[in-house]
Amino acid sequence: MASTATAPSPASTMFPLDTLAATALAISSDFRSRPSTRDPAPLFTTPSTSRPPTHPPQEELDRSLQAGALYAALLFRGDFTSWEWAFFIAQPTTGGFSPGEIFHVGGDAGPDAIHPINLAFTADTVQNLTDAVALVRLADLHGLGSYTDVVDALKGALGNVDVTKQQSSRAWFVEAIGVLDDCGFVSCEDAFLLERELKRCAFMAMDTYLEGGEYRLFTSKNCS
Repeated sequence: MASTATAPSPASTMFPLDTLAATALAISSDFRSRPSTRDPAPLFTTPSTSRPPTHPPQEELDRSLQAGALYAALLFRGDFTSWEWAFFIAQPTTGGFSPGEIFHVGGDAGPDAIHPINLAFTADTVQNLTDAVALVRLADLHGLGSYTDVVDALKGALGNVDVTKQQSSRAWFVEAIGVLDDCGFVSCEDAFLLERELKRCAFMAMDTYLEGGEYRLFTSKNCS
C-alpha cells in the first residue's frame, strides 16, 4: 500500500550550503558510477548563474546622517563608472554632514592613475567627505556601545580582512561585508546583491555630484 508522504516543514529543509553541495556531489558521483543500459534523462540541470534583480534603492530626502549608523561610501576618483568603496560612521552631531571615521583601503598609484596598487587598510577621522557620490546606510550600530567603542571594534574587524588578495577597493568592500556579517555588525544575506545595489545608487547619484558636488543619501534594502 502506498503511503502518503508528509511534506517536510520549512525548518527541516534548511541546511548549510556546504552540506547541500557535498550531498549533491555524493549523489551525482554515485549515479555516474552505475552502469547504464539506456540514455537517462539528465538528473541535474545546470543552475542559472543569474541573480534576482535588486530592489530599487530607497533615497532619503533628508541628507542629515544618522549618528552611529554605518554607511557605504562611494567616492569619486576621476572615473564616471567606478568609485572608491569605503565604510563611514558618523559622529553624534546635529544636522548636516557629520564628521566621522572612514574605513578604506589605499595604495600606491597604479599605471592608470585611478586604480591604486599595493592596497593597505586604513581608518581616518574626516570632517567632510567632499568626494562622496553616494552614501548608503547599511546598519544602525549605536546600540553596540559608544561611538569610540564602535569605531575601535570596526577597526579590529576590518583590519582582519586580507587585503593582499584584493585587487580593488570594491573587492575589499565585498569581502569586508562578509566579515562584518560574521561578526554581527550587519546582516547581509548576499554581498553580491548589495554590491549591485550600491553600484545602482552611485550611478543614480553621479549627475548630482557632477553638477553640484553633492552626494545623495540612500538606505540599503539588502543590508541591515
